[in-house]
Parts: sequence; structure tokens; C-alpha cells
Amino acid sequence: MPAPATHPYAALDGERMHDHLSHFVDLALDSRGDGALLWGRLPGSVAALAATEYVHKGFLEYGIEDVELVRFPMKWNLWWPTRLDLTVEGSQGPYTLRSAFAATPSAQTPEGGIKAHLAYVGLGHPADLMGRDLTGRIALVYSVPQPSAFYHSGLTSVRRIAQMTNAAGILMVMDLPGNVVVAGNLGWSAGKIPLMTLGKDDGDYLRELIEAGGLDDPPMIRMVVEGEMRQPAEARNAIGILPGRSDETIVLLAHTDSWFQGATDNASGLAVLMELARHYASMKQEDRPRTLIFAATEGHHAGSPGVSYLVRQRPEFFEKAVLGINLEHVASVGVGVYAGSIVTSNTENPRELSIVGQSPLLKRITYKAVQDNGIVVSMQTSHNYRGDANHLRELPPPGLPLIGLIESPIWYHSTLDDASVVSPQGLTRAARFFAQIIDGVNAHTAAELDEGRKPIPTRGAHPMGERNPSQRMGE
Repeated sequence: MPAPATHPYAALDGERMHDHLSHFVDLALDSRGDGALLWGRLPGSVAALAATEYVHKGFLEYGIEDVELVRFPMKWNLWWPTRLDLTVEGSQGPYTLRSAFAATPSAQTPEGGIKAHLAYVGLGHPADLMGRDLTGRIALVYSVPQPSAFYHSGLTSVRRIAQMTNAAGILMVMDLPGNVVVAGNLGWSAGKIPLMTLGKDDGDYLRELIEAGGLDDPPMIRMVVEGEMRQPAEARNAIGILPGRSDETIVLLAHTDSWFQGATDNASGLAVLMELARHYASMKQEDRPRTLIFAATEGHHAGSPGVSYLVRQRPEFFEKAVLGINLEHVASVGVGVYAGSIVTSNTENPRELSIVGQSPLLKRITYKAVQDNGIVVSMQTSHNYRGDANHLRELPPPGLPLIGLIESPIWYHSTLDDASVVSPQGLTRAARFFAQIIDGVNAHTAAELDEGRKPIPTRGAHPMGERNPSQRMGE
């Protein structure tokens, strides 16, 4: 987005941010070289370490003197598929379905896999399963994204099939155009039944085989799911500290790890983190009213140990913190599905705006930044920590006020999430938005920001708060 030289944030460069984002995506793509079935900037992986080191190097190049690369143990196990195969056999085969992936985590098949006839169960509603005997069969069920692999109808239907039938396996087709590979967190829904996800092209192919063969000749499928739970040895955080005129702090977070390319999730947040660090590092210390802490954290997809490390091992970051900023899924292009194709727009998807621990002043600062920078947000404002910021709940009362933008778009946790789905213009708008909030907060005292502040909701509370006034027509 070209910016007039007089714009207060003209120095925030979308093209530079997109170059950072493309580098993070390339690191993920390089991880395929070892033949791993699951790839990306996975927690504890070489690619995740390279991403963290890249941020660390950037902090040093910007002239930040207080920079750390810290290592810490990971406690969560990750599902790691070691062998996956889905093949049509018998009279209609052999044909291997390339988009088949083991939902994380999945029950395993017996040695050599299972061989069974396929049964189509639609969307897996009770009406679809009524009177159906799926004993010894592999169920083919479609899932409607709402709008992505984060929320979708399969979360319920897969559990229903596992509980109401004796199916030998489940194939869940994510109803997105193309043949997308999806790493959805679905496996626990299927219990002890092996579960794989499929792209729509492969799912439609299987459904057409069922239609062609009729009741007398259903497709014969060989399904192999083998894997194990692994515990990565360690993870890393890159931390850069820019001192200000006071020891009060603003803490900015962005997680480094991803499934697959992870452009939106979360190369977009990392790119904005680096650009904001560069922007504020170019100022003299006396021009920064508060100390700024930039943290690229690892392990979001394995329990967020990176954020937990900061909370537990670096409490001084938060003792005088007036604000947290969570940079997560901040700017992917607007998208819709039309006539079986994905259609993108010239702006961003609506994001969920979070104002946690809000005060009237913090709300005004944030809503003004939304309007001034053309940020597309949903009509409701969340008052809860979201995504990687959830672990800030570990902080002692009264907790940390936080601003965030987050979304789970159609390409969430899939091979669609490449560099093309995030634009330089969107990154510019997001970076300006957060910079305006930082400067707006820094124009006020902590007491002014705290006046009328609402308590932070407990875990499990409904995440949505009031209607967002910045989105009303005419305001």
C-alpha cells in the first residue's frame, strides 16, 4: 500500500513484511525434503528453529541491543504420522488418493491396514445414519467448513459416527474447492476408529464410484494409518527488548510454528512483529514512552509453551505491563466460494477483534484505530484471550489487558495457506493498526488506561462481548 510521506506510519512497509512472510513459508516448504508426511514449521523442528533464528537476527540488525534466543523444554506430545495410504482396490482400482491425511491425532489401523467396503453417509446427521448398518465398513462423510478446519460440521458428525455405528474407519471430506490437504484437530472425535481427511476432489471421486457401483458393487478401500506420539526435545523463543523512558512495558507476541506453509497462521503475525520492532528501534529511547518487548514464541500447536515460558520465567516482563498485543492470523485476503471455485477480494477477511481487560479509554483508542486503518472486523468484539494469548491467563490478577486480531479463514491449517493469500497491503493495514494502538496507549498514564477497566473473563466464558460500534453504518 503506497503511503504518502506525511502519513505517520509511512515507514511501515508491506512489501518488506511480505518478504519476511515468504521467507517463513519457504522454511516450511523446505521441511518436506526429508519425506515427512506432516510438514511445516512444526514445534521443535528444524524449520521452526530457523524461523526463530531469522527473527532473532532481524532484531539484531535493527539495532536492538537486548536480544535473546532462549531454549526451553516442551511437555506436549505431537501426533506424528509415519505411514499413510488410502487406495481403491478391487474392480475399481487400484487408485491411490493423494490428499488423504491422518487427522491429528488418529487411532491407528492394524498392521497392514484395513480393507473394507465404502459407505456414503452424507453429512453424518442422525437422518443420514438412521437404519444404516456400517459394521465393518469405512464411512465416507462430508464436512461443511464454518468457515474452515477450525469449526466445521465434521467435529460433530465424526463423533456421532464413532458413537452410533460400528464403522471400521472414517473418511472425512472437507468440502473446500480443490484437493486440499487439511491438518484438523479431529482425531479424538473418532475415538478408537481410524480417521483420515480427504480433499473434495478425492471425496467426490469416491462418491461417484459409490454411485456407479450401486448397492451391489461398493468400492473396496484399503486404509493404512500408522503413527506415534512424539515429544519434541525443546522449543525456542526470540526476544527483543527496546527500553523506553519508563520501565512500564507493552508486550507483543507472535508464534513461529505452523502446519504446512502457514502464511496466515502465523507468518503474517511474525512479519508484522518484525516490522513493528524495526519501526520502534529506529527511534531514540527518549521518543519511546514505554519499554517494548517483542517475543516470537514457539509451540502454539503444542500447548503454547513459548507463552508459558514468558509468564513463568520472565515475570518482570509483565509486572508493569500496561498492554499486551497478540499478532496471530492478522491479515489474509477476503475469500468466498462461488460456483465451486475460491474467489478472493481486494481487502482482508473479517477478523475477530479482541479487547481484553478493556477500559473505556482502551476501547476508544482501539475502535479509532479500526476506523482510521480500514480494518475489517466482525460485528462483535471479543473480551477473551484468543489463540496463543490464552496462556496469559496464568498471570496473577488483575491480568494483562490485550488487543488482538485473529481469524480462522478457509485455508486454516491446510495446504492452501500459502504466500498468495496474504497481501502486502493487508500487512500494512495491520501494522499501522497496531502501531496506532501502541502510540495511543503511550499517550496516557497507566491510571488513565485502568480507569473503569473490566475484569478479564474466566476460561470458558462466552468470548463475545458488545457490538462493535466502529462497524455501525454512519459512525
